Amino acid sequence: MEPTITIDRSVPAPPSLWPITLQAFVGALFVGNQVLERWGTFDLYGKFMGIAILIGLVSGPAVELWRKRSGKEVRFSNLATSGYTLVWLTVILFSRHLR
Repeated sequence: MEPTITIDRSVPAPPSLWPITLQAFVGALFVGNQVLERWGTFDLYGKFMGIAILIGLVSGPAVELWRKRSGKEVRFSNLATSGYTLVWLTVILFSRHLR
């Protein structure tokens, strides 16, 4: 008789969502502070983009937190995509202001 071999195939734990959420909210505080400091010098486009960036920084992780509490799978790829897009929009917004 041959001995049987058991293979332990444990499912890896999903990545934690709280560090991403914490970073997003802290980032929103920093960006919000900079938007407030420059608010008087922004044109209509700058004001709109500042508000849109702040909403995006808070809403993306908030939606994923809601999905996790509802028992649905967290879409980390959406968080990464929206996060990097917001970084580029913030760079564009503040570089427009420096010209």
